[in-house]
Amino acid sequence: MPVVHRFRFAANAIIKIVNINNRAYFIAATVFLFLFLLLANNSSAAEPTFLLTWSTKSYVPAVYSGKALPTAGSEIHASLQVINQNKAVDISAQTIYWYVDGNLVSNKPGVQDITFHAPAFAPGVIDVKVQLPSYPSSNNIAEEAIPVVQPEAVIVAPYPGGIFYGGTAEATAYPYFFNVNSLNFTWSVNGQTPSSSDSPQTLSVNTDPNAPVGSTLLLALDISNPSNQNESAIKYLNLIMSK
Repeated sequence: MPVVHRFRFAANAIIKIVNINNRAYFIAATVFLFLFLLLANNSSAAEPTFLLTWSTKSYVPAVYSGKALPTAGSEIHASLQVINQNKAVDISAQTIYWYVDGNLVSNKPGVQDITFHAPAFAPGVIDVKVQLPSYPSSNNIAEEAIPVVQPEAVIVAPYPGGIFYGGTAEATAYPYFFNVNSLNFTWSVNGQTPSSSDSPQTLSVNTDPNAPVGSTLLLALDISNPSNQNESAIKYLNLIMSK
């Protein structure tokens, strides 16, 4: 509603309230209408939102519900949207300046998406900034700090508190934040390589039935990228034998 129409609406409403001849209602209604007009006017003058998002294709297992994070060398896709009054703004005519770690990587009209790679080392942080200098807004810059992480290996085993009661030791490997999903899995149990199983991500090995209570069973897992030997992760799980 235009500002003039808002004031006309408010004036008419106040006149009707005056006719009620109730001073308390008149004062309360006047304050309410003043606040309404103030909030409405501020809403109409709200600044647009510069929405900078990013994604990467690093591998995460299906059980993971979080955001995939880049590791060394990961491909990263960044995108910009300008939102005003809950609608996307057409910025195809705007020259959009993209910076990655302070370096200008694009300055062309309408380029709302860029793709780049994380550095060849991890961990670290990538600073991404996008700017529209000619966009009519007091704040026409969006920035994002993207974490670059090392790959992770996780062992999931059905032994709460690491207590193991003997028999067959079982565990499952979960890789996180590798640049590929075709990986090498290497297991060991107390330093010994177990016999291979149908699934390299799972471990199933028979333990010594005469092992005394309190003895330990050390599971070790090494996950690596066969095409990049520097991309690997190691995890250990120590189990304690109990009755």
